[in-house]
Amino acid sequence: MPGQKSSVKEEKFSGEENNYNDKDNPDFNQHSNNIQQEKEILLFSEKYGIQLKVPAISVVLSGLFPGLGQVYNGDSLLKGLLIFFGTTFGFFIFLIPGLIVWIYGMYDAWKKANGINSGLYEYKPAKTADLIFMVIIPLIVMVILMVLSIYAMMQFTEIPYELTRI
Repeated sequence: MPGQKSSVKEEKFSGEENNYNDKDNPDFNQHSNNIQQEKEILLFSEKYGIQLKVPAISVVLSGLFPGLGQVYNGDSLLKGLLIFFGTTFGFFIFLIPGLIVWIYGMYDAWKKANGINSGLYEYKPAKTADLIFMVIIPLIVMVILMVLSIYAMMQFTEIPYELTRI
């Protein structure tokens, strides 16, 4: 009889442990659900030959708007903005630093997309709002730089004001 009590306690203890994982710890359940979803996504992509992220698209997006390839890959908006402003600032200092940051951004986007497809990095879908933001910010910066260059041209050259009015 004493042996039965200990086995009942062990069964009760193991049952309590399972209840703890299921009911009292929602983070555990969420984490296990995320892992299961990631496995299903990877199996689906391998089964049908679908790439989760297309490296060529990632490189082209980074080539058009520095940092956009990172946001496409699911990286944070901050990383995309840092690459964009690093490229822009690098071009103003001297052409070479801007080119280095720009090429690094394209390489990083390509490497991350390949890593996502091979399972090295976690798959994160791109946020539409972040993609739109990463297109709008460079356009705003280009307009501001264009206005500033026109203003500088008018102030520091001897072009009459009448010739600049259209």
